[in-house]
Amino acid sequence: MIARRLKQAFRDSRYYEYLMSRFSTPDEIFGPVSIKSLQEDKYERKTDGYLPNANVMFLDEIFKSSPAIMNALLTVLNERLYHNGSTPVHVDVHGFIAASNELAQEDGLEAFSDRFITKLVVNPIEDEGNFFSMIDGSDTDKDAVDESLQLNVNVVQEIRENLENVKLSEDARQFITTLRKEIWLRISMLN
Repeated sequence: MIARRLKQAFRDSRYYEYLMSRFSTPDEIFGPVSIKSLQEDKYERKTDGYLPNANVMFLDEIFKSSPAIMNALLTVLNERLYHNGSTPVHVDVHGFIAASNELAQEDGLEAFSDRFITKLVVNPIEDEGNFFSMIDGSDTDKDAVDESLQLNVNVVQEIRENLENVKLSEDARQFITTLRKEIWLRISMLN
């Protein structure tokens, strides 16, 4: 629901969602291999409609992914690049959200988990009223975000270009530090 709602914050965003399993293949996530490119001795994927072409991504059961998929996703998360054959392709990520019913405790998964800026452990909903409120209100597409409130590509690009010019005041730094500590305190209380 969060990923689908985030998609609505951006005008003309492209959304990709997939339920991972240990049998998921790179073709399912990054697109099928292009037969036409193979005939020209190139190994490239057709990425339209797949993760490399999306702005907002949601991968469910992320830790069930194969090592081949995880390695490619590391590059997407770190450098915002996908290597389509020998060509590095910029991935215009506005939001990358993943979920899992298990924690990253196996070798290698911790490094992947560390790439996510925010991690939140969500306990099952205990209150029956809250559970049915979630079920009744799960259709986020019915409450579309007014287009005047959506960010367009030009605004997002302008924000990215000017990020290095932003200098935080000492008051802003103190506020962020206090906020981070409060968030971590509340998260640790949930566990």
